[in-house]
Amino acid sequence: MDGYIENENAYPDDEYIYNETFIGEDGEEYYYEEPLISLFDVVKEYDKGTVKALNGINLDIFEGEFVSIIGPSGSGKSTLLNMLGALDKPTRGKIYIDGIDLVKEKDLSEFRQEKIGFV
Repeated sequence: MDGYIENENAYPDDEYIYNETFIGEDGEEYYYEEPLISLFDVVKEYDKGTVKALNGINLDIFEGEFVSIIGPSGSGKSTLLNMLGALDKPTRGKIYIDGIDLVKEKDLSEFRQEKIGFV
């Protein structure tokens, strides 16, 4: 994540400054890089909240990164991938892929048509 400064207090409604440059304390120029995939406090509950497949996931993935999602059976891997593929929605939280809000119904058809494919 060269040149990326994470704002730990940021939330999707906050004003983000991506794709802008700034001068650091060391006098060097840095660049705010926008993540390709962003998850903000994503929760997925089943059985009326008795089962939490995902509980408060925050994640940024940048273009060119190679990411593996690993964990034991039942840890939420498939649930996460289903949400990233726009097949399922979180109970709470926000998911953005390439600037498209996957929680908003109006953005989903464009996303599925132009950005995603399954084999």
